[in-house]
Amino acid sequence: MTATFEQVYSGRWPSGIDKALAVLTLSPEELEPRHGIRFTPGCDDLDDFQEAALRLRSGRPVLLMKYRQSPERGTRVSIDVEDDAGEALRELRQALDLSARDLAWITDEARPTKRKSPVFEWLAGLLLGRPRAGARAH
Repeated sequence: MTATFEQVYSGRWPSGIDKALAVLTLSPEELEPRHGIRFTPGCDDLDDFQEAALRLRSGRPVLLMKYRQSPERGTRVSIDVEDDAGEALRELRQALDLSARDLAWITDEARPTKRKSPVFEWLAGLLLGRPRAGARAH
């Protein structure tokens, strides 16, 4: 079976900027033995943290991060700002075998767009005074 991700220790975001994709309910301490991911310590202006950088099968970079003083139990996931959030989430879920319960939060960008019902479209058109497709003018 081909690995679905590899851990990386250097590199940058292709665009130079990241964005939040999701927050996992799993902590770094739960992810390490479950997936063999090794979190390393770091710090920035906000706090000390643990992080693990992954490259998914497609080559997509993903960063898992947890601030020490964060009130959240889980782990934040970031991707490149120019990446497709929906595709990134699908690939991440497959790579880490994540269920819906493993996701505490996901960005709206990763949520599928709901198609409006034809009845809603017809009613909205009626209320806005737009003629229906195929309707005859009187």
